[in-house]
Amino acid sequence: MSLTKEFDNLRIPINDIKLATNNFDERNYIGQDGFGKVYKGELIHFGHCVTASFKRLDPRCGQGTTEFWQEINVVSHYTHECILSLSWAFVTR
Repeated sequence: MSLTKEFDNLRIPINDIKLATNNFDERNYIGQDGFGKVYKGELIHFGHCVTASFKRLDPRCGQGTTEFWQEINVVSHYTHECILSLSWAFVTR
């Protein structure tokens, strides 16, 4: 099974992510990594308002789609009080 299929149930429509980040507004910019800029945003998830971070993949930053999905796979196995369960993580294209 491909990684994109494995995590298909975690997808959130891009319009919901744009709404959460105010269309990736620079006021919501919180950093950058090898994949591109990272933004904070608030979503309603299972009836709760949740603050989450969203990576916006930018191939010009050196990492590609394959590496992005590998990171999702690795992060999905982390357990830490500062990292939400992948059931709370949201992946976009």
